[in-house]
Amino acid sequence: MRGSDSAMRVPVFAVVGLISLSVIASTFVFACGLPPIEIWSADKGSTLSGTVELGATIKAGVEVEVVEFYCDDTLIGKDDTEPYVIKWDTTTVEDGEHKLHTVATKPDGTTIKSRPLTVHVVNKQEE
Repeated sequence: MRGSDSAMRVPVFAVVGLISLSVIASTFVFACGLPPIEIWSADKGSTLSGTVELGATIKAGVEVEVVEFYCDDTLIGKDDTEPYVIKWDTTTVEDGEHKLHTVATKPDGTTIKSRPLTVHVVNKQEE
């Protein structure tokens, strides 16, 4: 037997195992990586006041039917057409820190939640 022949032999179960491991690793990275949806604010920075534009960016290849926008787990708006954007009147909440997030509903009914975006609302002028 030549050395090059022995290097070419790979047991079938090893190849199948590598393929299975690759699929599991890809699934794990998708499941544990960044969500395929992110919330953003047109107002740069984390301090908001008045009416602001909020939007959601959906990862390429992910189909959604509707995106719902939440402030502290209260629905503040939704959009079912791209680009997914709403106007939010920040005077509807108290001044202070709030967490915004989005929930996208896919055609099969499953949902995807974005990571929260922490913002600070300041509408009242200090006297």
